[in-house]
Amino acid sequence: MFILARPESGSRMPLAILQMRVGDLPRDFVLDDSSAMSPDATLSRAGGKMRVEIRISRSGTAAARPGDLGGTLTGIGIQFDGLELVADTVVR
Repeated sequence: MFILARPESGSRMPLAILQMRVGDLPRDFVLDDSSAMSPDATLSRAGGKMRVEIRISRSGTAAARPGDLGGTLTGIGIQFDGLELVADTVVR
């Protein structure tokens, strides 16, 4: 399972990503600069709103594939807490 944050506009590249086991759910999580994909592209440097996504991957890879489960929250500011992500959509 992956939780990631990407800019709502501009690049589709995730700024931060966490990988967890589905068996660990439900659980709290933190996305911050320590979970950045690149030291040059961090949440603290991002401007604007974010998309925060959950993906339960059948293949174990971060890339979305048909049959994965996912869910997205949009319009999230860089400083966020108390989000409830729900994987309620099947990737086609």
